Amino acid sequence: MIIRSKVLVVEDDSEKARRVAEVVRSVIDQSEAIVHVTDAHSARIQLSRQRFDVAVIDVAIPSRIEAEIDGGSGVQLLKDIANRPEALISPSHCVVLTQYDELSHLADAAAKALGAAVTRYDRASTDWEQTLRGTIEHSIRTHVTSNRVPIESRTDVAIVTALSTPELDAMLRIPWNWRESRLADDPTTYHIGSAGRKTVVAASAPRMGMPAACGLTAKVISEWRPKQVIMIGIAAGVTDRVNLGDVVIADPTWDWGAGKWIKEGEQLRFQPDPHQVPLDVAVRQAVEPLTSGRIHFKDLMKDWGGDHPVIGPKVRIGPFASGASVLSDGQRISEVLDQNRKLLAVDMEAYGVCVACNEARGMRPTPLIIKAIVDFADGAKGDVWQRYAAAAAAQVARWYVEHVL
Repeated sequence: MIIRSKVLVVEDDSEKARRVAEVVRSVIDQSEAIVHVTDAHSARIQLSRQRFDVAVIDVAIPSRIEAEIDGGSGVQLLKDIANRPEALISPSHCVVLTQYDELSHLADAAAKALGAAVTRYDRASTDWEQTLRGTIEHSIRTHVTSNRVPIESRTDVAIVTALSTPELDAMLRIPWNWRESRLADDPTTYHIGSAGRKTVVAASAPRMGMPAACGLTAKVISEWRPKQVIMIGIAAGVTDRVNLGDVVIADPTWDWGAGKWIKEGEQLRFQPDPHQVPLDVAVRQAVEPLTSGRIHFKDLMKDWGGDHPVIGPKVRIGPFASGASVLSDGQRISEVLDQNRKLLAVDMEAYGVCVACNEARGMRPTPLIIKAIVDFADGAKGDVWQRYAAAAAAQVARWYVEHVL
């Protein structure tokens, strides 16, 4: 078995970094095993992007590359690793080094929070080398004795949207103390919030459609590892089955364009072959009070100050199809109806989000699609109801996160 371990070395002293690297390579014979940075800021960037098996952190490091060496920067880095799981991925094992006794006392509590102790670095001694070597060897044994290293959750729930306006905007109006977060080499702006003790991350895709939604969801899962992914937004409804403003929770969802075209004489005929993703049974049971009237939808929207549909909107659970193109002629949606006679709504993203969740590595988050109806895919513009629909979907998501999760 080939065990690939990764070690982060946070050390500004080139000679000390060289000696640390020699110890690491005496245990792990991999040229790519070590990631070396010299300051706390660069360390945070690395820890926001990937998990390290071992982190070797010097206490006396600069806050940034051009800054002066500051013992407080190393201590603060240790505290951030321990206390900011929504932003930094804690390494599996940690070795804290310092050659200064006064810094050892400052760093002791922060190191213990990571399950580590401060190790005294001495150029003339090999005691620190034995500690580091033993930590790396223990990390390798942890790999070997486990068929699979579990990837635990960093975030309770992720909210993804196809549009920044009005969908993400509606979510960010929920009072969850949002703050922006950016990751290195990632163009997406993430918004981190707190719903009580629950951590939430929200982001919008760069454009509409299943590829963009699937890509965003996969990235969110990889970076933030949520327990659940919720997509909120707007959708087109099936006439006489839903009303404008109704919120539809998808069960199941599928790609209505999956299949093949065959030629019959001079005519082409489409043979659908949809793969359907059902709603998790426990989630369906949890949202049932919204559909039964035990939780009144109008109470969720009591603070909405804008226009609202004449017919009081409801929350519905039912079949929800996704496709690569916008439906606006009224005819095509009837063709999608042939794939599921109980179809309630269509959009361009839901199936992609569900696939990204189901194909995720490690602990797979549960997908939940919540979208409100703005038109009936018949060419009549539904822009007038977009803000209301986005707000309605966001309020249902809020209820779910605050009262179910």
